[in-house]
Amino acid sequence: MSGRSGPKPPRSLERLVEWCLPSGLSGQSALGDLSEEFTRRSESTSRFRARVWYAAQASSIALHRAFRDPGVSPTGEGSDLGMDVRWSMRSMVRHPGSALGIVAVLGLGLGANVAVFSVVDGTLGDSSGWRDPERTVAVWPDNPFSLGQIDLYGREQAVYRSVGGYVELAFALGRADGESQSVNGVMITPALFAEFSRQPTLGRALNEEDGWLGAEPVVVLGHALWQRSFGGRQDVIASRVDIGGSPVTVVGVQAPGFAAPGGRAELWLPIVPDPRDDDFWKATSFTTIGALRTGASLEDAYLELMSFTDLLSDMFPMFYRRGFAEGLATVALADEEQRRLISTPLILLLAGTGLLMLVTALNVGNLLLGRSMERRRELSIRAALGAGRPRIVRQLLVEGLAYTIVAVVVGLVLAVVGGDAIASLFVEQAVVRVSPIAAPRVLLYSSGLAVLAWIVLNGVPVLHFLSGRGPLTGRPEGRSTGRSALVSAQAALATLLLVSASLLIATVGNLRDVPLGFSPEGIVAVELSTPQDRVSTPADGRDLYDALVAGVAGLPG
Repeated sequence: MSGRSGPKPPRSLERLVEWCLPSGLSGQSALGDLSEEFTRRSESTSRFRARVWYAAQASSIALHRAFRDPGVSPTGEGSDLGMDVRWSMRSMVRHPGSALGIVAVLGLGLGANVAVFSVVDGTLGDSSGWRDPERTVAVWPDNPFSLGQIDLYGREQAVYRSVGGYVELAFALGRADGESQSVNGVMITPALFAEFSRQPTLGRALNEEDGWLGAEPVVVLGHALWQRSFGGRQDVIASRVDIGGSPVTVVGVQAPGFAAPGGRAELWLPIVPDPRDDDFWKATSFTTIGALRTGASLEDAYLELMSFTDLLSDMFPMFYRRGFAEGLATVALADEEQRRLISTPLILLLAGTGLLMLVTALNVGNLLLGRSMERRRELSIRAALGAGRPRIVRQLLVEGLAYTIVAVVVGLVLAVVGGDAIASLFVEQAVVRVSPIAAPRVLLYSSGLAVLAWIVLNGVPVLHFLSGRGPLTGRPEGRSTGRSALVSAQAALATLLLVSASLLIATVGNLRDVPLGFSPEGIVAVELSTPQDRVSTPADGRDLYDALVAGVAGLPG
């Protein structure tokens, strides 16, 4: 109790409170806290408002004493968990400002971390989307094969269960308004695509019949392209689209996140080889991919590749001398693809959001510590009414869980929006992909952050309550060493983040000043995808580009 002098509560109400409270130190401490608060309110507002407040407190204590369940023990240990939940909800409603601050700060930290992690997981965690990346091998990735060589290698080898090839191209996809857009796509042997394709969202994957001579031209769309250019329509299957000036039938829509091979593909067309065509052996532009058999290793694949290069030397001595492939090796596609992705910036971004989460935890800790000191009288009254330390700790734990659930919901909503926003920055390149929130690794990461948030939300008030400065001791708060430590840690982290941001800005500025060897002023780079119906021979291509260059040269400016 405080010895502070000043206005005193009405004697009748004070006697009522004294009668309802248990005898002993805890009851006297609660009575003194109420009297001290009455004095403070009388001086800061008015005597009338202070009396109204005291009457409300006295009525609440009396009603609690009169209608308390007789089956509940005096310490409150037998109370129903639902009572703690309702108390937590009322506490959030009574303190909307602090509740909103805690939920907003924690939800923002959780959302930013989960959003960035979903992008990192979708981009780096599963290569470019192959169904079995660890068993997927790039056969001699530095030397493209012809379709004839791929066919020959597939028949001669024994370590792969399937071998095929692909080539990455830019395609002109016709739109409903008559214009066209450039889309990254892949021409791939259907058997290879069927081997590694995931279960499509709609329709089917490419199959072996799609690669037969005379088969109907078909295409499989990427999920992002389907959403962006076709509005996610279910009736897109069996519809005809214009690709490179030719009508093609849509037979499937791939699952979200699948962009193999290369990590940029948004549509897939089957390769239709013709052994009678000279290009069947001469056009060496196809990357060869194989699926290792069970028990086969990269070393086995390398030895077999060396035998195949000897066969090429015997068949094509004018192109391949014996021993020309010494020192080359097969490469696991998972490693090959990851080298092509923007791993370093994403990892740095994830580290930055990790620091943001740490600052968020410190901010929430400060908010909760300040609120714990403000609630000293409230908890003191509950202790005086018979609630022991375990009972109050349980109430604090349930309250922290309620805050955590609300913050996690807010964070997941922000994560979905944030992940899509990051991916939209790279929509043309399709390099960055977003794992769904329900993906196993993202779900595990989100759960870990939720547990961390719950520990922070519970740890600060519970430790403060049990530290000897809680309501049961009646000791003054004094200066909080824990709060000072939190403030110091926040200042240190803020300084670190400011220095890091300054260095990053300076680095970006230096990169902009790197001499290019020419002046980029007034220079525009244009990438074209020519329709097949307009360019069928090399002469047609030269005529088209000559006309384009002449037309651009005649433009003013």
